[in-house]
Amino acid sequence: MSSKRTSGPSDGTRLRVLTFNVLAPPYKTNSRFCEASDRSRVVRRAGEMADAVLAGDAHLVLLQEVWLADDGYMAELHKALDDSFHAEWIELCRPEREEGLVVMWAKTAPLASVELVAEVDYGEDCRVGLVVEAVLEESGGRLLVGTTHLSHPKTTRVMAMMTRQIKMLTTALDDAAEAAESDGRGPVVATLVAGDLNAVDSDVTAWLAGCGYTDGWSAIHGNREGVVTHKTHTRMFVACDYVMARAGAGGRITAADALLLPTHLKPGRWPKYADWRVSDHRPVVVEWAVETA
Repeated sequence: MSSKRTSGPSDGTRLRVLTFNVLAPPYKTNSRFCEASDRSRVVRRAGEMADAVLAGDAHLVLLQEVWLADDGYMAELHKALDDSFHAEWIELCRPEREEGLVVMWAKTAPLASVELVAEVDYGEDCRVGLVVEAVLEESGGRLLVGTTHLSHPKTTRVMAMMTRQIKMLTTALDDAAEAAESDGRGPVVATLVAGDLNAVDSDVTAWLAGCGYTDGWSAIHGNREGVVTHKTHTRMFVACDYVMARAGAGGRITAADALLLPTHLKPGRWPKYADWRVSDHRPVVVEWAVETA
């Protein structure tokens, strides 16, 4: 992926967005051990996770299942990433859990600022969403970004719950866009939704498509068939990690590239443990061409 700019009405910024469910150490278990009880394993994988993030060369990074409650784990991540990313991460822990969401932005990003707009508590299954505003450095155009980790679709009841969750996140994004216009800041350039949606061809993705969101991966590669971003606990292989976008009244946004990391591993099969042990997900990076009207 390149950081070069494309021609546009006033900006033409290329913005690379990475989403990654990093698998919190308390959840990395087998019949013999839980990783959270082995500090050396925790530290080692935190370093590997940081390396995976850095390999994405992303401007905006959206992480799920970050072990926010463990100071040592968080210190390891900051030590590995603070040279490349602004140290003030935006974080939201799930209620009654030790892990949650993190938003980071790179020091090389074509952004003047990234600030918290809203924390969305879905009120079900201890799930939450984050909404941030990213301001483009050259034009001052504003992007709204929502990130989340939806419930796992174990039953029909939970699938309905997931749809309610994504509707709450998109409502928060729409409310933020309306507030920006009403207070004189003008229309947003684009709105993005990214994260582990735990959804493939479901009511969740149908809702987002109906709201005008385009999946960056599908825009580049045609569809999600033959791609695996997650190996589930039941050994199913799915593509449930998304970076989606919708143009606002203040500009345009178009997918320019989409990658599944590490790039040397095939997207259509889950890697061998020796080749990828960082998480039960792989990072997805989408590069967007953003133009301010």
